[in-house]
Amino acid sequence: MWWPESIEELRAAYAAGDLIESQSLEFKRELPGQRRSVDLAIDICAMSPEGGVVIYGVSDDDGRADELRPFLLTDQRDRVYRIVRSGVSEAPDLVVHELVDDETERADGGRCGFLVVVVPASARAPHMVTVRGESRYYGRNGTENVPLGEGEVARLYGRRERVAVDLNERLDAVIAESSMAHYGVFARLYFYAAPALSDDGLLERARAAVATVGRERFPAILSEHLARAQAAAPSRGYAPKTDHLGGWVSTAGGYCVSTAADHGPDLSTTDADEALKIEVHLDGTVVIECGRAAYGDPSTGGRLYVFEQLIAGLVVQGLAFAGALYDSARYVGAVDSGVAVAGIKHAVSLERFGPGVHSLRGATPYNRDEYRRTHRGSAIGLADDPRAPAAVLVNPLLRALIGDGHEEVVDRFRP
Repeated sequence: MWWPESIEELRAAYAAGDLIESQSLEFKRELPGQRRSVDLAIDICAMSPEGGVVIYGVSDDDGRADELRPFLLTDQRDRVYRIVRSGVSEAPDLVVHELVDDETERADGGRCGFLVVVVPASARAPHMVTVRGESRYYGRNGTENVPLGEGEVARLYGRRERVAVDLNERLDAVIAESSMAHYGVFARLYFYAAPALSDDGLLERARAAVATVGRERFPAILSEHLARAQAAAPSRGYAPKTDHLGGWVSTAGGYCVSTAADHGPDLSTTDADEALKIEVHLDGTVVIECGRAAYGDPSTGGRLYVFEQLIAGLVVQGLAFAGALYDSARYVGAVDSGVAVAGIKHAVSLERFGPGVHSLRGATPYNRDEYRRTHRGSAIGLADDPRAPAAVLVNPLLRALIGDGHEEVVDRFRP
C-alpha cells in the first residue's frame, strides 16, 4: 500500500503520471464542507475492509490526477479524526499525515498543503457510517465507494470472527513447533508478534523496500532493525543476548538467526542456557524462543529463579523489531502478540530473592507451571514505543513475583 511520505514524493509521483486511482487509492480535491461530513466518513469506512489511502487536495480526470490543489490545513487533521470518532460505529484505526506545501503562501501565514489519510485493513470491518442517520456499511468497487450488500457484510463478519480467535492459539502453535529441549533446571520463553490479518506478502514488501541497495542486503537490514530494538530494552544485564547471535540465514519460511551452530532454527542440540532464536516468517510473524527464562540454582538446593531482566528485555526487543519490520513493509494494521514462560512453578524473583538472600520471607513463589499473556494493538508507532504493549504482556508476571510494596524493583525492569 503506497502513500507519499513527503510533499516532494507527492509532486514527483504527479509529475511522472503515477497518481492513478485504484481499489486502495482515492483522490479528493478538498475536504468536504461542514454539512457533508458524511462523505468523509464514507471515504474512510470504504477503505477499511482491505485497507487504502485517501489523499485530499488532488483532483482527477477519470481516475488520473490532473491537478494538485493545496488547501488551508489549520485544524483539518484534527477534524478528520473527530468526524471518524463521532460518525462511525467502532471507528477504525487511521493515520493522518500533513504534507505542507511551502510554495503556497497565504497573507495570514496559514499553512497550506495536503492531507494523506492512511486506513489500515481492519480486523473489525465492516464499520458502519452513522453520520446523519446513514447507518450503512461501505466498501470499494474498483475506484468507487459503494454500499456493501448483505453477502459482503456477512463475509466480513465471518472474517471478524476468524480473526477474533483466541490469541492463545497462536502462542500454542509457537510452543508446539519449538525445537528447544526441555531441561528441568531451566524455564523457557516463547514470544510472537504477527499481523492480525494474515498477510503473506509482508516480508516480500519489506525486501522490495530495500531493492535500491540490493535485496541481498536484506539480512543486514534485519540486523540493523535488531540493533535498534536492542537499544529499546529496559535492561541488558542478562544472557543470552540478541547481540550474541550470528548472521541471518534464509529458511523455507523466511529468515532465522540463532545460537545454534548453523544459526538455523533447530535448537534441539543447543544448551538451554545458550538457546536463543529469532525467526521472521513470510507473513511478518516474528518469533523469539529462549531457553533461559529461569534457572534452578544448585547452590540454593535447586531453588528456581526467574530472570525478569531477560524476559522484559526480549519482549521489548521483539516488539520493537517487529515494528521496524512492519514500518519497512508499510503495514499499519493491527498486531497480535503473546508471551509464555513455561516451567516456572514454585519460581521466585531473582531480583528480590537471588543468591545471597537467605530468607524467602515475603516471597510469592509462582503457583503455576506456565505464565502467559496476549495482546492486540497497532503497528502504528510500535517501533518507536514498544514498551506500552510490552508492559501489558510482562508486568503482571513482575508484580506476581516481586510482590506488593516493592515497586522500585518492578520499575527497574518494567517495560
